[in-house]
Amino acid sequence: DATIFVFDRKGVIEMDAEKVSEDEVMEVALEAGADDIVNEDGVITVTTDPSVFDAVVEAIQAKHDAALSPKEEETPESEKWATLSASVSMVPQAYTSVDADTAKKVAKLLNKLEEDEDVQNVYSTVEYPDGFDPDAE
Repeated sequence: DATIFVFDRKGVIEMDAEKVSEDEVMEVALEAGADDIVNEDGVITVTTDPSVFDAVVEAIQAKHDAALSPKEEETPESEKWATLSASVSMVPQAYTSVDADTAKKVAKLLNKLEEDEDVQNVYSTVEYPDGFDPDAE
């Protein structure tokens, strides 16, 4: 299947850039084996090879756990290390920009595919225009 070569299997960890600094994440994630860290639109995205994904997640989790209160309650320091999401996924090698009209059609198609109970995962190379919300379609 030729489409599989359009994607790379990668670990993807997302964190809130308003809570934790890119430098702090970079220090922990790179030391644990991460490939790249990107700060965009208020989200810090850490990408890893799948073989080191667990080690990077555990390093971030260790920073979170070390900052918990003695009663293991959240603190401002621990909350900043909370992840928004963490999974091994198929990441596009390149994205395809679309206009607003095409974006609506693509979003509708992808939403229908995701709703189908026989479909396990949907991956896309679409790059929506600024301000477009695919979940609103």
